[in-house]
Amino acid sequence: MRLDIDTIISRAVEHRAKSDESAWYNAYLASLVVENSEYRERNVIKFAQGIKRTGRTVYNLAGAWKQYRELRKDFASNCEMWPQVKCWAELRRGLPYTHFRAMGELMRRFEFSPTEAIGYLVDAMELDYSSDRMEDDVTAEHDGHNKPPDKAEVFEKRTNQAVYALEEATMNTDDQALVSVLAQAAAAVRAVIEPKQDEPAWYGSARLVRQGALSLARLDSVPENLSDALLALADAIGQAMEV
Repeated sequence: MRLDIDTIISRAVEHRAKSDESAWYNAYLASLVVENSEYRERNVIKFAQGIKRTGRTVYNLAGAWKQYRELRKDFASNCEMWPQVKCWAELRRGLPYTHFRAMGELMRRFEFSPTEAIGYLVDAMELDYSSDRMEDDVTAEHDGHNKPPDKAEVFEKRTNQAVYALEEATMNTDDQALVSVLAQAAAAVRAVIEPKQDEPAWYGSARLVRQGALSLARLDSVPENLSDALLALADAIGQAMEV
């Protein structure tokens, strides 16, 4: 039976922030919203408002459920490889949805097999690793090194997060929320600024973010308040770089 959007949101609100299992149920409900192409963006916003989260979180929940569902098929075919896991649902009960969302990104980035992905998830559950620790270990293994990231890598990661935050803001009509997100983005940029030197390694990433913000701000399709905020962000980065 196909559920309508109001029923989906009502069920999601009932299970909001009660437990990891409730979050998984909301991941399933989020997938129903995201995978239904009819009025998807509008319904994603309604779902996000219902559970008091951002649109990005709704897509993350849906992505985690999709990854869980896809890996379940491979587990069923090769379950003897992981005798410590009695059934596939045990991983869902033992890991937050963020592990599966992160695993989906790692699989796209490094192109390893579903069997390897399941092995990493099983290890994370047994070792009680956070999704960040799991992601760091998998990245180190596939990058061929285990050294900590340098300042440039940290800056790139944080500025990417700022860009995602800006994307979230476009889905929110509340101006105060937009200002808050942009403030977080600016703080992420400032967090890695070091004392002035000739050409820090992170300047290249900073220029890309600044140029992207300026380009978006000039588009006619961008709302005026968002355009002003993008210009403010670009100006903040410019001042930090003293360009």
